[in-house]
Amino acid sequence: MSIVKDAVVAIAAAFGAVFAGMGLKAWKRQLTGKTDYELARGILRRALEVRRAIEEARDPSITGGEIEAAKEHLKTEGIADQRAAGTVAAYNVRYGKVVTAWFQLYEKMIEAEVSWGVSVKAAKDPLEACVKELRHAIWSHNDMITGRRRNPTPDQMQKADDVVYSLKDEDRDGFARKVNEAVKVIEDLVRPHIKP
Repeated sequence: MSIVKDAVVAIAAAFGAVFAGMGLKAWKRQLTGKTDYELARGILRRALEVRRAIEEARDPSITGGEIEAAKEHLKTEGIADQRAAGTVAAYNVRYGKVVTAWFQLYEKMIEAEVSWGVSVKAAKDPLEACVKELRHAIWSHNDMITGRRRNPTPDQMQKADDVVYSLKDEDRDGFARKVNEAVKVIEDLVRPHIKP
């Protein structure tokens, strides 16, 4: 009787260990899935915020209130033309919002690289290139309107304007198209982690 009892206890313990292992495995899969889902949603949301910040930075209309608020936050001394100084300040404040949004996305992308590997790095590169291109165009634009860049060629002026000013028509706005394509690369990376 004692042998049967010991055998039953041993079998029950073995089944308990197997079921506990299976339960832990399922819990780990569920936890990883939830973590990936939340990370993917955060990345996509931040990529869309970068796109929105770029759109706002490229808005060709600048209000007087925006100019005055920007001038309060940034030094514009040394720029004789006050209108140009206000425009420079406004574009610098706008670009600052792009940078803030970019770094929030970048932080999430590093977190994803830890979980998903180096493919994440390649997915962020196109949008990062757009952020850098916008920065260069804004700096060139600001230098041209303040006179710090003397005698720019019409081609240089057009190249900066094509990036700095939004046309609100993606068919004619090559930079907006490039930004949307860059966001799509990130979306393609994270979308499999978001699907239920």
